[in-house]
Amino acid sequence: MPHIKIISVGRIKEKYIQAGIDVYQKRMSNRRVELIEIKDFGKAKEGEKIISLLEKAKDLFIVALDEHGREFTSTEFSEFLKKNLNNNICFVVGGPDGLDKSILQKADKIISLSRMTFTHEMARLFLMEQIYRGFSIMNGKKYHRS
Repeated sequence: MPHIKIISVGRIKEKYIQAGIDVYQKRMSNRRVELIEIKDFGKAKEGEKIISLLEKAKDLFIVALDEHGREFTSTEFSEFLKKNLNNNICFVVGGPDGLDKSILQKADKIISLSRMTFTHEMARLFLMEQIYRGFSIMNGKKYHRS
């Protein structure tokens, strides 16, 4: 079964955010969701590290999170996940300074969680929740109400 990777810059410092991420990871235990954290080195070095991780993996559909990316409704995001489930999907979440251009150029898709700005820690939590919501919509679970 294809799986989802989330590569993120920096550590989660806030316990309540980590607790939320843990909740959604547990709820998706039937799916392969892998969380990878890299150190906060500054955009250029982070970009190099992320590129090296992406090049080690095969058949990845790379999705970069960026404020200028395409916005989805939750239902549209669910359709996006469904359409790409035959691939291993890798979401890339930048640190406080965003993602290096090299990552944005390598991405197959660039998305935005919102027109608002969030901390990179919150972006990870919101992404996990939206992935869970997307699977819930796909599977007809009552989590999502539209």
